[in-house]
Amino acid sequence: MRTEINYAIALRQIIVLLLLVGAGSCSSLYKGRSALMRVEKGMSKDEVGKLLGTPDYRRFNDELEEWEYRRMITGGDAVVIVYFSGGRVAGMDSFEDNAPCIMELQTPPMPPRPQTPIYTRGMPEPEFANLLAKIKNEAFKDNQFALLKLAAEKKSFACNQCVGLMSIFPFDDDKLNVVRILAPQLADKENYGAIINALSFLSSEEKARRILGVPAK
Repeated sequence: MRTEINYAIALRQIIVLLLLVGAGSCSSLYKGRSALMRVEKGMSKDEVGKLLGTPDYRRFNDELEEWEYRRMITGGDAVVIVYFSGGRVAGMDSFEDNAPCIMELQTPPMPPRPQTPIYTRGMPEPEFANLLAKIKNEAFKDNQFALLKLAAEKKSFACNQCVGLMSIFPFDDDKLNVVRILAPQLADKENYGAIINALSFLSSEEKARRILGVPAK
């Protein structure tokens, strides 16, 4: 009888211990939210590492780098991606799959994400910010347009990104040149109006309509 009682007590202690370990594990995941909210644009990699720790996955090319964290926001399969440009935070994305927090001794490894993320509506914002800065820093207009033409050979652009590049130049003729270069690469034709409205003169607006294939008013 005493042996059965001792066994029951020991079993109850094991169950309580497992519950405490599991609760602590889920709690640590929820603590990630406060650290996430402290990540700011312009932070260094060291500063992000101190807040979020070592990333689960890392991707980079010649100009950009991505750090991906799994199970950082909630008890579900949450994903946080931090984008770096020039060694500094240029952007961040976070989302979750709404999976419940499951107490288990071993978590199966998460499948790796594709090495190159797929973007369908223009250039990724961190990459665009880097291009915009490069063009602004060029002292000569010919060099600025040469950089833009080189980027337009391989990348697509959103209309608001076209407007951002047009804003570099003070005169409508140069703005129209930006439109000519990017017109074949614009991904959201429904937003052509933003490009037309970014011009100062009615004659320039008509030229932009002809470049973009928009019927005249």
